[in-house]
Amino acid sequence: MHLRTKIGILLGAVLLLVGCVEEKSSPTFATSAVALSVDILGASDVSGLRIAIDRVACEQETFSPYSEGRDVALEDTLLPDEPGYIGNPFAAESGHLFGDGFFWLAAGCYDVLVTPITAAGTESEDCTGAAVQAAQVLDGEVTEITLVLQCLGPGFGGLDVAGVLNHPPIIEVISYAPSKFVTLCEPVTICARASDPDGDPLEFVWSDGSTSVANVGPGELAESCIEVVSTVEGTEMISVTVYDLNSGVGDFVHLETLVSPELSRDSAELPLHIVWCDPTICCAPPPEPPTGCTHTQGYWKNHPRAWPLPLDTLLCGRTWMEILRDSPRGDAWLILAHQWIAASLNVASGASTPDEVDAALATPFILACVVNPADRAAALETAETLDQYNNGDIGPGHCDDCERPWFMQ
Repeated sequence: MHLRTKIGILLGAVLLLVGCVEEKSSPTFATSAVALSVDILGASDVSGLRIAIDRVACEQETFSPYSEGRDVALEDTLLPDEPGYIGNPFAAESGHLFGDGFFWLAAGCYDVLVTPITAAGTESEDCTGAAVQAAQVLDGEVTEITLVLQCLGPGFGGLDVAGVLNHPPIIEVISYAPSKFVTLCEPVTICARASDPDGDPLEFVWSDGSTSVANVGPGELAESCIEVVSTVEGTEMISVTVYDLNSGVGDFVHLETLVSPELSRDSAELPLHIVWCDPTICCAPPPEPPTGCTHTQGYWKNHPRAWPLPLDTLLCGRTWMEILRDSPRGDAWLILAHQWIAASLNVASGASTPDEVDAALATPFILACVVNPADRAAALETAETLDQYNNGDIGPGHCDDCERPWFMQ
């Protein structure tokens, strides 16, 4: 319906639903903000509308610039309750909150911008604005336009809840090797074997701080072992705890952290009985394995090129080679010197020595350059020990050379 008067009228009936906005800067408002109600249908932050109009050219014409704007409250009724709005653009059974701004204007064309605002007068974050360009006001008629403002709706999504049963791991086997009764410093290996009914990966945590992770299938056993060496007499308790994990690789976590304060683990306290024995015997470091091999005095006399020491090395004013080539003919010092020089060359070549050979090489008789009759038996005994070493009867063993002369090598 149009009202015929001498001046055109623009009636803005603005609804909070769909709309597209071409943003423009708002004019200075001629009317102050009104008291605002609130969007009770969609629970948005909208309490009113801000309507701005700007005079524009309809076609090729001149006009006087004009801008006007005002804030309007939401109405207490809904559209399209008014019969004239049914189907324009809403169904008869729908109901939409709206705000209305009526402007009495000079005939011409106007850009219209409608912005939803909050109770504080700021632009809504929940609903968008809408605009129309060059809405025409005719002389003597009321031009009604309806702009639809789109608001965000509440989000919905599905929630699917599954309850999953988890069972703790089970320690099924504990073993000691050689025994849970050991002496001081005697190593013992303790092993734990565990399974998980669900086939989760397992982590073993021992009381000494060592850990290990194993992947197992349902019903399979995983094993973890530690070696314990005790230096204190008595009974020592060794503990092991097995956890099931959510993953066997990367940044895994204990499954019990997902069901805290419930626990998903199995633990065992294992006694180890340590019996006393002399620490100088039981706790002595094991002897180092022998290295290298030995040659006899005949080899060194016939293989000067194999010597690890200079051929002019001296003993009692003579070179070692001169002494080796001098027949002893019963001389106790020469008998000892031959074996002592051969043993020294073996050591210089990398052959290891047992304790008795070390003592024989340190004999004071060798530097005396002569053996008194009273010391003959002791000197020959020392020579015998060195001879056994050079022949491989004691020490790392003989090199099994053919003892051929050096010029035949």
